[in-house]
Amino acid sequence: METVETNNTIVRKGYEFLKELCSFNADFNAFGRGKINPISNRVQYIMNRLDAHNIPYDVDKFKPIAGVPDYEEGQNAFVNIVVRIEGTNTDATTVFLAHHDVVNLGTPNFVAENCQDNTASIANLIDLCVRLSETKPSNNVVIAFVDAEEIVSPSICGSQRLAQNILKGIYGNVKYAVNLELTANGQNYWMSYNDNASVLAKHIRETHPTTHRVRTPYNDAFILEKEGVSSVCVGSLTDNNLGQVKTRGYCSTWAMCHSDNDTFDSQAVEGDMDLFVNWLQTLI
Repeated sequence: METVETNNTIVRKGYEFLKELCSFNADFNAFGRGKINPISNRVQYIMNRLDAHNIPYDVDKFKPIAGVPDYEEGQNAFVNIVVRIEGTNTDATTVFLAHHDVVNLGTPNFVAENCQDNTASIANLIDLCVRLSETKPSNNVVIAFVDAEEIVSPSICGSQRLAQNILKGIYGNVKYAVNLELTANGQNYWMSYNDNASVLAKHIRETHPTTHRVRTPYNDAFILEKEGVSSVCVGSLTDNNLGQVKTRGYCSTWAMCHSDNDTFDSQAVEGDMDLFVNWLQTLI
């Protein structure tokens, strides 16, 4: 495993977490990971930063269901990192999640940063953890860094594992789950074009009427909804990319995913990330 260096400076903002995360290659690929330690260097970074802020978390290692090819049956090949923060009202829980696994790997010649997919969302959720650990939220909050979204298989993914635990009541009375994707820049906030019956979709439309509804590629919100947990995917877009999504259903930034063009220098905007986490806090 590549060593993850975290200096003694207390990093506090998503932008700074993102810069650190984009500075080293992931030591795993989303595919074919059945025989390695699920605590990758990216997962270790998340745990290091939570430890630095004295934020407790659960390490939930899990195995794919029987019969999934390329994985040894009975082996804990995957891991979710789950933070629980008690609110002033403990009768309701809001869940936030983002996937920590990646597809694109670097080589000795370049670092595969995977900035938009989905490193920025991981950084923003660490930022949210820090904020909520310092100022108690109105409701209970669960923040989950989930595995195996990129494999695109309900038989394996961490969001299914999370949904199962939600439905068992492990995290209390969960109102809904907010899934983050593509959150490095832009001040136009969007949510996936979800069923009108979704509790969360209704809440966002009522309280944030300027939020755009867009059709998105596969993401963990699909799995949560399939399992019976109200969820939508949210993210941010620049003005230019919003125009592209509205006219073409896709944009140049999304097209960079899974390539070495998805970099911190080309994508990350500090002020935009700060504002996005502010917006997330209003969804609690």
